[in-house]
Amino acid sequence: MPYSVFKPTADNVHFIKSTFKGRPPTVFFEYPSYVSLKNTGYDKNAVKTYNRRGEIEYLFMSFLNSDRTHIYNAVVNTMKNGGFEMLERGSDFNLIWTGYTTIEDILVLNKYQKINHFPNSMNLGRKDLLWQNLIRMKLKHPDHFNIIPHSWILPE
Repeated sequence: MPYSVFKPTADNVHFIKSTFKGRPPTVFFEYPSYVSLKNTGYDKNAVKTYNRRGEIEYLFMSFLNSDRTHIYNAVVNTMKNGGFEMLERGSDFNLIWTGYTTIEDILVLNKYQKINHFPNSMNLGRKDLLWQNLIRMKLKHPDHFNIIPHSWILPE
């Protein structure tokens, strides 16, 4: 198991006000301290920080890695730095990270649960299948799918 699984979860969760009227706020992920960049391009007054151990304990922020994918350190580190607990199993999660998604996966989610793939989007997410579909469409509609080269010249 990767080290990131055993990292402690941050105590604070940040939410940013939606730019759209009537929409709920969304989780705001700060850059981690080891990155020398700061988030820019947003209204700092629109971000509100809550302590997940006291202020929003009733909002248990958690994520789940599906059995259909391996554990990505980048995902685990981002979620834990954002104040999300990692679950080993269960259905009390806010985000599920999965390898592929079916319609059945979507139907059981509640309005507070998100998933990292659109259902049946494997043809877009896998480069080999995307390439096959683009070539097939380019053969059917050459004028409209003239968006990719036939080959690439690789550097020596």
